[in-house]
Amino acid sequence: MNVIQKIKDAKPLDVKAEQRNTEVKELKRMYTELSQKSAVSNNQFKLITGSALTPTPTSSRPTMEQMLTDAFCGNTISHSIITKVSQVASQIQWKAEVSTDGGVTWENEDGVLQASIDKPNSGMTANEFRVNAMIYLMATGNVFFTDKEEGDSIVKFKSDSEGIGDVHLLPSNLIQIRLNADNTIRQFDYNKNGCGIQDKFNPEEIAHLKFIDPSLIGHRSHLGISPLLACWNVVKASNNLTEADASMLQNKGVLGVMSNKNEVLGMSEPERQRMQDSTDELLGGASNFAKTLVSAVPIEYTSIGMTSADLQMIEGGVFKDRQICTAFGVSALSFNDLVASTMDNMKVATKKLYTDSAIPNNDVLIRLYSQFLIPKLEAKEPSKKFRVVQVTEDIEALQPDKKLKADTSSVNTSTILSIAGSNLPEAMKVKMISDIAEIDESDVEEYMKEMKPEPTPPEPTDDEGEPTDEPIE
Repeated sequence: MNVIQKIKDAKPLDVKAEQRNTEVKELKRMYTELSQKSAVSNNQFKLITGSALTPTPTSSRPTMEQMLTDAFCGNTISHSIITKVSQVASQIQWKAEVSTDGGVTWENEDGVLQASIDKPNSGMTANEFRVNAMIYLMATGNVFFTDKEEGDSIVKFKSDSEGIGDVHLLPSNLIQIRLNADNTIRQFDYNKNGCGIQDKFNPEEIAHLKFIDPSLIGHRSHLGISPLLACWNVVKASNNLTEADASMLQNKGVLGVMSNKNEVLGMSEPERQRMQDSTDELLGGASNFAKTLVSAVPIEYTSIGMTSADLQMIEGGVFKDRQICTAFGVSALSFNDLVASTMDNMKVATKKLYTDSAIPNNDVLIRLYSQFLIPKLEAKEPSKKFRVVQVTEDIEALQPDKKLKADTSSVNTSTILSIAGSNLPEAMKVKMISDIAEIDESDVEEYMKEMKPEPTPPEPTDDEGEPTDEPIE
């Protein structure tokens, strides 16, 4: 009986679950052996067994090591983007806050949570820790933390007087996730320093943060996705163009072929070698770049250099840089793309670097605290709530333009004074002024008193109304 017939003869769905599961596994194995030769489709298999085949998807996706090597270490623009965003994001202050009324009001927390933010572990500063974590997150889509060196879980309370233990960053490209048969995580294997010595971590000993990968591969692997994956072909093309550009002056390729124009008598080998030596002497080296030999003998030259289309492809590198910037959500103006680089456009690009990349990516790293560290603190102190927030008030690029703010303030003042002097109902005046000035209605009266200019004293005059220097009594 062939495999197709076995699949067709499979027992219906009313057989015992254990027997059916065994048969389905066997059928899937046979389906894999058939590969493309089988006439049984995934839908047919599901109709027969009640279970889709769902073969393990094949993918040409780059590995984390490839993304780090070819993109972060081997591509100028992606290295610049990841490095700059990581450095900018690390400069944004993180502040721990605590609430004792269920999250209604918050105040600064100067205890163990803030101490962990300021000094994640004894070997790294907060800036180093966050820059390195952000590089792994952006380059691979994944970042792994543990405190196993200090204890048995992601948070260890050393004593009643001490709080969170050291938190360590693990290289994403050296982590392998081991799965159970039901696709749950069994353990994390850490290839320590890439030397083959493996440390094994239980799932509760690792904090895994990632950019979500909604594809089937992402669900099965439990791994995140890097923005580099969306533009991987662009990164490879950019690297190829850079390599071609670098070799142009060094090698220049073969410019052409020289051959004897005499169809009857060809060159002997000694004559050809003398011609070769003379040509190399006249054309070889960077000083003779693209030079062509002129000969008094009947020699035919056939050009085989780069075409105009080839040159246009080389010049298209700037468009690939912009595509990579788009994948990371940043403006190419921030990375030396001088097209339309006016002062206003540069200000907008700098602001977007924060709002579209640095701040959202920081939110991912902050989940280390909100999902893994804070629950332990709140379990220890159930009457309190903790959170970690980004402090953006002191970032100059995110503040309103001073000139625009002054112009707006002038317009608002004129509008408010016009409303105050109008015949509108008093309640309507108060409502409109509070909206424009962005204050409470109860503060409008005091606000208007401050806005009214001091009355100018009258000029002193004598009895006949003429100006005088004597003060008015």
